[in-house]
Order: sequence, then C-alpha cells, then structure tokens
Amino acid sequence: MLMKVLLPTVVSAVALFFASFFSWMVVMLHKKDWGKLDKEDEFLDKVRNLDVGNGSYMFPVLTRRRR
Repeated sequence: MLMKVLLPTVVSAVALFFASFFSWMVVMLHKKDWGKLDKEDEFLDKVRNLDVGNGSYMFPVLTRRRR
C-alpha cells in the first residue's frame, strides 16, 4: 500500500523539479519579472539610513502599457 502512494509522489516531485528548472533556466519565462528600480541608487541610500537588516530584498517590476 505504501509503495502505491510513495512511488507516484516521488515521480511527480522529480517531474515537477525538472519542469520548474526548464521554465526558469532554459526558457527563462520569469526573467523580466525582476529588475532594477528607476532611481535605485537614490532608493538604496534612503533605505541604508533606515537601518534595515541585512538580506536580499526584491521588488516586482510592473511594466507600464503605452497608449
């Protein structure tokens, strides 16, 4: 009974890992999701003055539609 549940779960996890790897690294579907801010240097100077803890901070980039 355990093998009937465990084997499909492991196979699905491995397939999901490779599908995720393929979409991120090969096709690069999410490459434009993260980018630099317009005035990033000015922003970083202001954040440094706030004594925010060390870490990786990311901001989503919203593309504006031109009319």
